[in-house]
Amino acid sequence: MLEEKVRGWSFLLQTTYEKVIKEHSLNLVPAKVFVGELPKNTLGLWCTKTRTIEISLEHLEDSPWEDVVLTLKHELAHQIVDEIYSIKEKPHGETFAKVCASLGISSEATARLDSSNGSFRNKINKLLALSTSSNEHEAALALTKAHELSCKHNISLIEQEKFSYSVMPIGLIRKKIPRFEHTIIGILTEFYFVKAIQNIRTEHGVSVGWQFEIFGDVENLKSAEYVYYFLINQGGHLWQAYRKKHGTTVNRKKRIFLTGLYDGFYRKLENERETILNKLSLVHIRDSKLDDFYHELNPHVRRRSVRQNVDPSIYNDGVSAGEKMNIRHGLAKNKKGKVAGFLKG
Repeated sequence: MLEEKVRGWSFLLQTTYEKVIKEHSLNLVPAKVFVGELPKNTLGLWCTKTRTIEISLEHLEDSPWEDVVLTLKHELAHQIVDEIYSIKEKPHGETFAKVCASLGISSEATARLDSSNGSFRNKINKLLALSTSSNEHEAALALTKAHELSCKHNISLIEQEKFSYSVMPIGLIRKKIPRFEHTIIGILTEFYFVKAIQNIRTEHGVSVGWQFEIFGDVENLKSAEYVYYFLINQGGHLWQAYRKKHGTTVNRKKRIFLTGLYDGFYRKLENERETILNKLSLVHIRDSKLDDFYHELNPHVRRRSVRQNVDPSIYNDGVSAGEKMNIRHGLAKNKKGKVAGFLKG
């Protein structure tokens, strides 16, 4: 999954880079833009020999999107100095400063990689860890408390205007995304303070498939990512248990079961949210600035409907399982930062 997310980020960066070239009418042959694991204090890198721009994975995961774009333009400025002006001077010399000014950025632009919301994440993770409890009442209470804390946190961010908006590709790149995954994304957008879009990925003008992107505060994106991977993994495990119980009669019915499973979990969260909002004396929590950020990056949004024929009995079994499901602790990562196959718990 991490590999597909990095690939999606590379597509997004390439599109943004080419858009900047077009907006400024630059006489450049586009370079290849990709995501890599650069040294800690290196946000981006222009390589003259390979004609590539590399953006730090850590930068993408921890910084607002506007900071990432500044870094991208910074590296583009290096390319312009090399390939348009062909001037040999110190890396951040006079010509570089002029090019940066023409791109609307500072030649000394820096980005922040630290997060100010670590305590919020720690509290959320502790509560989500409790939701693995074998005591059904304790698990449900922990999950509700986690949602309540998340709501309070986002109310505070809205009031203080402290959001750091970014974008994150999520899920596999595929020719057709199944109906149940649209429901998972619906769960993220409805309950975890993010917005989403399904975008086409192209390489050399040829479509390679569709992928989701989620938009929101950096901390909310991480929470939504945890939930996404939990639901994907847990759905797989619950389907295997269901298939083992019912045998060959349910073969080739996985997508129906998962559609019901995630619809059921959606209903569970709906019921919990109503309780939380009543407790906080609220009707709805909406961040209008996130709406602005989303529409700025996606000015031509079209709604798409996804339909699926279902076997009622299998679908209802999935709904029943989903209504009992609890979110667990955030995803474990290995030493290389890759998402592990299952969750801590």
